[in-house]
Amino acid sequence: RIVSNDGLLFGADAYLHKLAISEKPLDILLGLFGAGDILMFFLPIFFGVISILMLYLIFRKYLPFDAFISCLVVIASPPFLYLFGTFNENFVPVSLVLLWLLFKHSKFAYLPLLLIPIFNIKVGICSLYYDKALK
Repeated sequence: RIVSNDGLLFGADAYLHKLAISEKPLDILLGLFGAGDILMFFLPIFFGVISILMLYLIFRKYLPFDAFISCLVVIASPPFLYLFGTFNENFVPVSLVLLWLLFKHSKFAYLPLLLIPIFNIKVGICSLYYDKALK
């Protein structure tokens, strides 16, 4: 039972109550599983490893001799370390954008673009705009 007059509550709302009505799909998925803390630690790392593999394959198409070094530069960059080192709302959409870039000329290339707005609507709108700009 949550006490409504607790001095540690921010704005007199319980934090658990805000988690229960969260609109973010990652929060809902973590709420369904009992090991939310473990998933919050390993999901960004898993998506980071998958993203590096996709980046290597993308770089290998355009920079065949410098793909490995380019991946090392990306891995050492602070934005990449923050994006895939912490649990935030952007690591899944960025991985889906990389998946779209990897399979851009295939039959199901737009499936990742359709999934992006589920996780982050701002990145989804930007990815649809850039898809039209790259044509």
